[in-house]
Amino acid sequence: MTEFYQKIQDLVKSQKTIMATIVKAKDESHLGEKALFSEGEYLERTSHPVWDEIKEQLANITTPKLLTTTEVGVFAEVVSGTPKMIICGGGHISMPVSKIAKMLDFEVTLMTVWPLPMQNVSRRQTMWYVKISAKH
Repeated sequence: MTEFYQKIQDLVKSQKTIMATIVKAKDESHLGEKALFSEGEYLERTSHPVWDEIKEQLANITTPKLLTTTEVGVFAEVVSGTPKMIICGGGHISMPVSKIAKMLDFEVTLMTVWPLPMQNVSRRQTMWYVKISAKH
């Protein structure tokens, strides 16, 4: 399964990639099976016959969607593009979380009720964080 997620990581920034997961099935042993779909072809998939049935539908996915057949329900979502993280709250925890997210190439959005992040944190705490961050 690690190879599956490595493929997503390699493709995610270069082309539209869709990850599909079986979330409903009469035979529960198929729950969680995944497929990776890009540019009209499967890059990775299990042997379940549902993948052939929904291939055309996957090509048209632009937003998360539940695809259903008589036997199976498949959740499909586009996993392409720059990963995004929304941090709710501009306190002292938001600083290291946002720094780690940027190191991992996330697009970071900070939502806070304060006009400036860290406004509710003492100046001493803020300066400590700036000094520590500068060392790394």
